[in-house]
Amino acid sequence: AILQVWNLDHFTIERTISHHSGPVLALAMCSGNLVSASGDCTIVVWDPTTWSLIRSLDDHSDVVNCVCQFEERLVSGSDDGTIKLWSTETWTCEVTLHTTTTDAQPNGVLCLAVCNQKLVSGSAADRSPATIKVWNAANWTCERVIEAHKDSIWALQVCNGPDGEKLFSASVDTSIQVWDMDTWTLEHTLRGHHGPVYALTSLGGKVMSGSDDETMHVWGFDAETNEWKSERMLRSKGVWSLIYFNDRLVSGLADHNIKVFC
Repeated sequence: AILQVWNLDHFTIERTISHHSGPVLALAMCSGNLVSASGDCTIVVWDPTTWSLIRSLDDHSDVVNCVCQFEERLVSGSDDGTIKLWSTETWTCEVTLHTTTTDAQPNGVLCLAVCNQKLVSGSAADRSPATIKVWNAANWTCERVIEAHKDSIWALQVCNGPDGEKLFSASVDTSIQVWDMDTWTLEHTLRGHHGPVYALTSLGGKVMSGSDDETMHVWGFDAETNEWKSERMLRSKGVWSLIYFNDRLVSGLADHNIKVFC
């Protein structure tokens, strides 16, 4: 498994780095460092000036699907059913959140987001229904469990709506759901994809979604109908990841290519 560093002026590869023995499933910047999560059950912290390895974190017992920064900590979610919070000074695990309180095998944690100073996680639907969980950062208890989609939830994204920020969730069930972040009630269900939706990103009041159906949709709020509608559809290979970066939409594709839209 490798990571590639790209020159954004010429779109050429500047550096290839490797350490993981399994596929790299997620990347995030955290306290000035690059963090990679892998199917080899580890997280690696990289120095972005030298691209040297700072630390390898191996507290998870299964695939690590997602990473993000929450305040001054790194957060990771895994197929082992836990969310771990790491010190960005010592890179030690300070808190472990368990997504089930029973002895049953938990669903994996597939995605994370930060909403209104709360941590939100989305789960697989391997052994029980997929859920969105809202975590209270004061005591790290789960304060809300939302049975959302009919299948695994692969992406969460916060976006500005007409009356404040909304949480968007994307699922293998082909739908995208829009949630009120104060009441955690479902406001809209967006349908337009015909395959699993794996990726979300946002810019201003627009949300972009990527799917295994080889399309990306740009969603905007229509004040006349009070609905989120697909304003544009882009064709591509199966889309596994999206990010809006330097006024460009960048997509990671199932055919191992990266496509950039200006």
